[in-house]
Amino acid sequence: MNILMVSINFYPSIGGIEIITENLANEFVKMGHQVTVITNTPDDNSRTFPFTVLRNPSKRETFKAYKKCDVYVHQAISLKYVWPLFILRKPFFIVYHQVGWEPGIKGKIKKLFSYFAHNICVSKTTAKGYGLKKFDVIYNAYNNEVFKQTNFGERKDIVFVGRLNREKGVYLLIDAFNEFKERTNSDYKLDLVGDSNERIDIEEYAKTTKYYSDIHFLGSKKPEEVAQILNEHKVLAVTSTHPYYEAFGIVVLEGLACGCTVVGADGDGIEEALHRLGLLYHNGDVTSLRRALTKAKIQKEDKQIRSCKWLNTQTLHEVSCKYIKIFEMTNE
Repeated sequence: MNILMVSINFYPSIGGIEIITENLANEFVKMGHQVTVITNTPDDNSRTFPFTVLRNPSKRETFKAYKKCDVYVHQAISLKYVWPLFILRKPFFIVYHQVGWEPGIKGKIKKLFSYFAHNICVSKTTAKGYGLKKFDVIYNAYNNEVFKQTNFGERKDIVFVGRLNREKGVYLLIDAFNEFKERTNSDYKLDLVGDSNERIDIEEYAKTTKYYSDIHFLGSKKPEEVAQILNEHKVLAVTSTHPYYEAFGIVVLEGLACGCTVVGADGDGIEEALHRLGLLYHNGDVTSLRRALTKAKIQKEDKQIRSCKWLNTQTLHEVSCKYIKIFEMTNE
């Protein structure tokens, strides 16, 4: 099968959709399919891929790739690249990675295209947020070749992995961690993995708290480094805070795969990713988060078997097979 995917952002840009697109493309190629990715992100010539990447292609290049493809897949719909559909109809898929349409006329136009597309949502939260009537749910995959448990010994400490900003609940986590330290009198530390333009402000805020000396900012890390860090920690806190909604939360899968006890906010895609395997707290509630962290610290319950069953359904290969099955059904 010849699969043409559009991802406006792609490597060397780093983000959720970029990683998902690359991982799926790699797995499709391993399965014997041809893949081309269209993106607006310029190349830095630091890597090569086992598939074709067209960066800022001309209309002629775009249509040439489109004409060859069997299915046309938009990782989040891009109005810039929908025009080939008006010339030659092909099976058209939109994969939804957020929880609602953008405001204004662009959002209304994109919603219109959803009526003519095969819609795939990365969670039930996503489908509900977009108000879609017809869709398939394919939960996102995690990279099971990188994220796996290597430390089976005793662990301690809490870790956060993600963008360092208010939407991801970093301020909330710092406050909850200070309450946790005050109540438990433990020697736990909080390690924050990630970066953003808000990092300086967050570090300044952390300095005003009582247990600042136990809060460490580790910066951005490569996936292999993140996997090692997760294996060194007892608790992974996934703390995105409303009004921001998480579509799914691959980091949850990564934490479970590395043997962490995962604490996550309720009410959106984080809860779906946890699949009843972690500890939920009430979204945005400092006290509820502190209680969940305290419970996670002492939790001894072995959920390894159930965790493995869930994670085995979310490997790159299994998730890619789900996509191919839907693509093939459309082509019949």
